[in-house]
Amino acid sequence: MEIKKIRLNNVGRFADLEVAFAPTEKHASKVTVFVGNNGAGKTTILKSIATAMSWFVESLRTDAGRGDSIEEDLIRNGTITAKIAIEIRSLATSTNDHEAFYTWSLAKSLRGRKVLARSDLGPARKLADIYSDALTLLGANTSLPLIAYYPVERSVLSIPLDVPKGPKIDPVDGYDKSLNSGVNFSRFFAWFRDREDIENERGISSSFMTELSKKLAKDAPLWKEIEAVKALSRDVQLSYGDFWCMGGIEVVAYPAD
Repeated sequence: MEIKKIRLNNVGRFADLEVAFAPTEKHASKVTVFVGNNGAGKTTILKSIATAMSWFVESLRTDAGRGDSIEEDLIRNGTITAKIAIEIRSLATSTNDHEAFYTWSLAKSLRGRKVLARSDLGPARKLADIYSDALTLLGANTSLPLIAYYPVERSVLSIPLDVPKGPKIDPVDGYDKSLNSGVNFSRFFAWFRDREDIENERGISSSFMTELSKKLAKDAPLWKEIEAVKALSRDVQLSYGDFWCMGGIEVVAYPAD
């Protein structure tokens, strides 16, 4: 999935702005960089992208998901309606590897004023439905697009030391608060524990042992050592040690007694 372009009408300081994202016909680079003085509108563009993409994310997470609205204070002074339109290119959802484009728009009018522009969010939900269908068929093997917003005010709100055992982590959980400015480490620790649990359950896979048995004699010392490690991996469970914050976060895991 790629963002091809975004258009802002009466959003922030922009009366009408269209931005094309790399790669373009003139530039083969895959990176788009915004450079400007303070107040030039860089944050407005990034925030508008996050607002538009939130409708895809929330539609994927739940059938009736609703994304973020344009904030009234972002409506350009002297106007009553703001609009954001975004165009997405997605190869994963098209047939025969042809490009598929989805364009949706979000509009907001000042309170008490007549609505001069309407939102068109159908394409966002349509694209989300396609990924949802893939999740239904393939489960955790489905590749979902990485979507995250890291504004300058993004901060760590809390560092929980006790992470209760919860349900298994689902691929869609990766979108939890991915477009918000405030985060905590609860979801990361839950994911970390979930991955460790899976590794402990799997240990050395049976398929690996089967292939190895074709190359090693069952009475070979190396084979016996591998079998011992496989048996041990079923019994060892990881638990969380202390969390230390010294210029960063260090997660310590050790075998439980």
